[in-house]
Order: sequence, then C-alpha cells, then structure tokens
Amino acid sequence: MNTKKILMSGLCLVSILTTGLISANASVTNGTSWQTAEYVNIPPRGGTKYNLTQGTKKITTSATASMKASYGAWLTPYARFITSKKADRSPAVGVGSSVSHPKLYTTASKGDTLYTKMSTSNLDPGYIEVTLKFASDHID
Repeated sequence: MNTKKILMSGLCLVSILTTGLISANASVTNGTSWQTAEYVNIPPRGGTKYNLTQGTKKITTSATASMKASYGAWLTPYARFITSKKADRSPAVGVGSSVSHPKLYTTASKGDTLYTKMSTSNLDPGYIEVTLKFASDHID
C-alpha cells in the first residue's frame, strides 16, 4: 500500500515538472514589440530551419509584419512567418539590417501567435547563422 502511494506521488511529481519544463521553453511576446530567434547551422543551398519556441502574438489588424536580421553569410537569407504547425503566413522575404515588412496572408488574424522559418539562398555554399528580430505587427 505504501509502495503504491510513493509510486503515485513520484509520477505526479514527474508530470508536474515535465509540464513546467515544456511551458518554460515557449516564449511569446506582444506583436508590437520585437522578439528574437537565433538560428544556427542553417543548411546551404536553400536549406531551412524552423523557430517554434519564440513567437509573437498579433495585436493589431495591420496587414504587414516586421523583420530584421544580422547574419554571417555571403548572400541574404530569407525568412517568413509561420504557424506552430509550420503553415506559411507570409511570403519569404530577404532580411537584412533594415526592417522588412512582409505582407501577411489573409489567414493571419489578430490574436494569432506566429513563429518564423529561415532559409539560405539557393546559391549560398555554406552553413550560416542568423539572429532574427521579428514582430507579427508593423514596427518601424
């Protein structure tokens, strides 16, 4: 009887800790402020990496979002907004140090949480690293 209670207590503790760790890994900011995602070792020649841990919640009804990046590559990388299920919510845009404002698809609505994916140029010969700042609403 005591063994069952100890086992059940242990299972409850493990599930509580696991839930806490999972929710601690997700970071969502207000869409009118910058969120940052770090991409490491994006494959060459059109390779893609996804960011599903840092999100931005759309607050306004603006049709455009905001992105800017710093990177170590010869050619400009491309970024786009996606959902948590990796569905595209914007076209791919070249990102650099100045702010880009991709037009969001009509499927992106106020209240949605958006994430990002980053791709290298089809001509880029090596793996790259990118720091992307993004917001699901228009920021200058």
